[in-house]
Amino acid sequence: MIPENASEFQNYTSADVSAVPPPWLLGQTRARIRALHYSTPTENIYTH
Repeated sequence: MIPENASEFQNYTSADVSAVPPPWLLGQTRARIRALHYSTPTENIYTH
């Protein structure tokens, strides 16, 4: 949904964003491995 005017954006606060839990450690590890362009076998070794 896209608000028609900017005043509707004021209903959202930083508290709404902070309600999202941080990713799990395993998910962070996989994301970092993929960002470094490691191979799939290497990812499997580090995460299993």
